[in-house]
Amino acid sequence: MEIPLWKRWAKLYLTGLFLMAAAWFLAFHLLPPGSVRLPGTHLLIPGYAGTLLGEAGRIFLVNLVSFLAILLANLILRIREFGYGSLVVLAWMILYGLLLGTGSFGAGGSPLPPGLHVFSRSGVWELGAGALFAVSTWRMALHMSPGLRTPSRPVSRLERGKLTRQEVAGIVLSLIVLAAAAGREAWMIRSLY
Repeated sequence: MEIPLWKRWAKLYLTGLFLMAAAWFLAFHLLPPGSVRLPGTHLLIPGYAGTLLGEAGRIFLVNLVSFLAILLANLILRIREFGYGSLVVLAWMILYGLLLGTGSFGAGGSPLPPGLHVFSRSGVWELGAGALFAVSTWRMALHMSPGLRTPSRPVSRLERGKLTRQEVAGIVLSLIVLAAAAGREAWMIRSLY
């Protein structure tokens, strides 16, 4: 029997939040400020787009490219109902924790002490949308394995089946949440200029 979509999302998102919190705590206490700054991140979204809508659109498109990475990973393999796109989301949540704990964002900043205030930032909502997108697109895998220790096999088109209504709704909802988070982030960026 298939696990309901909302349970798969909750499991993935809560696991990711736990890993993010652990990475954030360790980074804040053990790593020097700015030590995880990724080269070129300031070039990804340079400056302010000029309008709130323009900035939100630019942020949405950048994040949409990350959704493509989730989809491509899900196309590679799934293990039961766990698509590889979920690993992409978990890795990004750990990276987000490291960025928070060291203040290594492209625009700079100081390390943030761990706390629930992170839910006022758009990043956790973008990651939640990514988790929902990952669990909604797992069925598209071209290869599957019944377990970690068994070899994978190709999945035929008939065996893949169509996305369920819940999965289609999950994809749409993930894009809506992503757009709202992009708007929130654009609002935060506008306040810097």
